[in-house]
Amino acid sequence: MNKMWVLLLPAAILSLGLSGCGPKTENVGAENVEAVVENLFEDLEESDYEELTGKEGEGTPASTELPDWVQDRFQGYMTEGGYETLTGTAFYEISVKAFENHKSMDLENLEVQEKEGDYEIKGDLTIAAEGEETSIEIQGSAQTDQKGLVSYLDLSNISEIAETLQS
Repeated sequence: MNKMWVLLLPAAILSLGLSGCGPKTENVGAENVEAVVENLFEDLEESDYEELTGKEGEGTPASTELPDWVQDRFQGYMTEGGYETLTGTAFYEISVKAFENHKSMDLENLEVQEKEGDYEIKGDLTIAAEGEETSIEIQGSAQTDQKGLVSYLDLSNISEIAETLQS
C-alpha cells in the first residue's frame, strides 16, 4: 500500500502542477469579429479605390468581381454566407465612401464581448475631414460558427455612420 502512494503521489503533484501550464484558450470568434469590424473602418489607399472603380476614378467598376482588398480584409474571418451578406449589402463600402468624401476614420476603444453565444460590439469611431472631427459610438452584434468565423454582423447605427461620411 505504501509503495502505491509513493508512486501515485508524484504523478498527482505533477499533473496538478502542469494543469495551469498549458496554452491559454483563445476566443477565436471574438478575434475574428474584432478583425472584421476594424477592417470595415480601415482607410483605403488610392490604389484600392482604383481597383474597385476602374482607373483614374472613371466611376465604373473594373469588373463584376470584388477587388482583392475586399477579400483580404474580410473573407478569411467570415463564413461563406457571412461574407456573401457583407459584400451583397456593400457593407465594405464604408471605407469607399470615406475615401470619396476625403475623410479619414479612426476606430478606438473597440470592445467585443461574448454574451450568450453572441458578441456585443462597442467602440468609438472618429471621422475627420478638413479640420473637423465627428465622434460616433459604434454599437452592434455579431455571431460566429463553431470554428469562430463570423456568420452575422450588424452595426445598429450604420445609417448614422453613412450619413456622416456623405455629409
